[in-house]
Amino acid sequence: MNPIDLDAARAAIDRAYTEIGEVAKEGPARRWRMSIPAQPGRDSDLLIAGGLDAGRLAIDELRVARTQLGWVRVLLDAAPLWLTGAAAGDTLFQIRQALTESDQEGGEQATGP
Repeated sequence: MNPIDLDAARAAIDRAYTEIGEVAKEGPARRWRMSIPAQPGRDSDLLIAGGLDAGRLAIDELRVARTQLGWVRVLLDAAPLWLTGAAAGDTLFQIRQALTESDQEGGEQATGP
């Protein structure tokens, strides 16, 4: 899976919200636009669908990232079994500390599979 462009996804979602607001304000009879051939930057249905698609892709990518983070935590917990030496312990401590700080800054704790 290729990483989603978060700025582009946010822009698509913002365009969808704007279009929904304009349709609600002006009424669907006056504002709802659909063209043949389709005009992705203008047609109401495509603007709204683009925002929904961007949101869906972002959610899918977030699910993958949470799963991967869960596996990192599992590996960190198992690492002392196969790593030895003070340097390994320091590295594991630094990684755990970074993950803990990320959790405290609002990140959700992932669980392993």
